[in-house]
This record gives sequence, structure tokens and C-alpha cells, in this order.
Amino acid sequence: MAAFGYRIPITDIPPPLKNETSASIDQKIHDGVTTKDQIRALFGDPRESTFTDSGHEQWRYAFTNASSDAANFIPLYGDLHQDTHGTEKTLTVIFNGDVVWHHTMNASAVKTGSGLF
Repeated sequence: MAAFGYRIPITDIPPPLKNETSASIDQKIHDGVTTKDQIRALFGDPRESTFTDSGHEQWRYAFTNASSDAANFIPLYGDLHQDTHGTEKTLTVIFNGDVVWHHTMNASAVKTGSGLF
């Protein structure tokens, strides 16, 4: 127990987009209705906050779930080459004032590699 109360292990708090789909996001976010405060309550602080050319504030959230490829564990080969694969989810929310103007959720496959070959 911490001096100021209970400590919650960070692993007990799921990332905001981990279990989300486009359909579940559409149930939670309604263009023209949902507010910035409601978005922040649902997903926390955005990973990135920018402005569009037209001056609308844009928030981005991202979650990547990647795993090491099995070949990484082959002796010698794994020492020289490392690959990962998985899925990246990105939620983009554009505001008109304090209300959601438009939102979109994308999921895409990701693959990374490093090493000598």
C-alpha cells in the first residue's frame, strides 16, 4: 500500500483502445453530441493533439499490439534478426468547439524488422 492510498498496478488498467472496434467506438462517440470532456473520460489524454487547416482541434489515440516472431528465438538467427507483427488501432476525433465534429477508428496490420538481414 502506498503512503497516500492503494496502488493499482499499471497492468490492471487496459489501454483505452485495446478491446475497441469501429462498432464499439460508434456506440460511444456520437458526432455533434459527444463532448471533449466525455472523450477524455472514456479514453484519457490523447497521444497527439493538433489542429486541421480549417482550425478544428484533432485528437489521436493509438494502441499497438505486437508480438515477436517465432524465428527470433532460433539460436544465432535470432541474434542477428528480430521481427515483430501485430495490429495497430488509431482513433481520430475532430472537434468543432467542445463537441465532436467527426471521428474515425482504423485498425491495420503492422510488421517491423531489424538486424543484419
